[in-house]
Amino acid sequence: GDVFVFKLDESGSFLHYATYIGGQDEDRGNSIAVSSTGEAYITGYTLSPRNSFPSKTVIGGTIAGKSVFVCKLSADGSTLTYSAYIGGANHDVGNGIIVNKNGEATVVGETQSSNFPTVSAHDATYNGGSSDAFYFTLNANGDQLLYSTFLGGSGNDRGKAIAQGTTGIYVTGQTNSANFPTTTGAYDTSINGDFDAFITKINGSTLGYSTFIGGIAGDEGNSIDVNSDGDAFITGYSFSPDYPKTIAGNLKGIKDVILTRLDKTGSFLNYSRFIGGALEDEGTSIIINSKDQAFIAGTTTSLDFPSVSNGINDADPLKDKEKQVFVMMINETGEVIKKSVRVGGSFDDYKIPSLSFTNKNLICNVVVG
Repeated sequence: GDVFVFKLDESGSFLHYATYIGGQDEDRGNSIAVSSTGEAYITGYTLSPRNSFPSKTVIGGTIAGKSVFVCKLSADGSTLTYSAYIGGANHDVGNGIIVNKNGEATVVGETQSSNFPTVSAHDATYNGGSSDAFYFTLNANGDQLLYSTFLGGSGNDRGKAIAQGTTGIYVTGQTNSANFPTTTGAYDTSINGDFDAFITKINGSTLGYSTFIGGIAGDEGNSIDVNSDGDAFITGYSFSPDYPKTIAGNLKGIKDVILTRLDKTGSFLNYSRFIGGALEDEGTSIIINSKDQAFIAGTTTSLDFPSVSNGINDADPLKDKEKQVFVMMINETGEVIKKSVRVGGSFDDYKIPSLSFTNKNLICNVVVG
């Protein structure tokens, strides 16, 4: 399959453009960011050979398996401004992307390549296990790495999402490495279970802070946002009944949505909670507004997933074990679900829902198939 990118107007009724990006093998887009002038930056992975994927730049030595791609599309979608192919001798996947005011894209992901390219790295050595997280920044032309580093320990580490704050870059993901890099004074410097979520703040080539967040089973941060004070908010999922929480409520199902707000120092939780029903629930996207209210999108198979419609109609009722997308709004203290609605039909093939704001409108983007 190919990556596809399309742009709709604010009403969702007019298609500005739609285009494919890909080669002769499997290509997948995992994340997109849009600049202030409307250019789209896309990352994911490609299994297509270099001579078939539309890459103008190849960064790395011996490249094999899945490789990260970063593509920039013009604002009208007519021109592939640049396309970079980045990787090493094993599988490499881009999972999250942001772009700064200078047009420099920063990507977070996961790599199995010991020769993944590094530049001015905090950690220039692959740490072992089945994968390390990575993050890198491309120059505005998309043909040179300004910075690239591993982030991980001796186990399995995955970078899932990235956000830009006023004083640094923030990443989240999942690790089972007991020696995953943490910092003195961070909230939790010891791994807790099978897999923990992590939050890492990056200041240039140094770690501002880095912490585990988790319980005895499996936990993952899927999405992250940062408020103007520098507090980091993550959503994802937890299988752990003892996942750290400050707001009353137990794990209700097989896995629940997590909502965690970490103080700007990385040393304590402002709040943390479960959200869910009797089956499987997962947060996949989070946005924080200027009032510190959290908007979360994700998926649920729980018939009793919290519903607060306030006049907004829910989607068709869930059937047993089918999956629906939810969108919810939570107040600034994390205690009150102000709105929670299910959208769309009931399918088992929803891809990751994501959120965006456009002129004060909340947009939930969902791909089916």
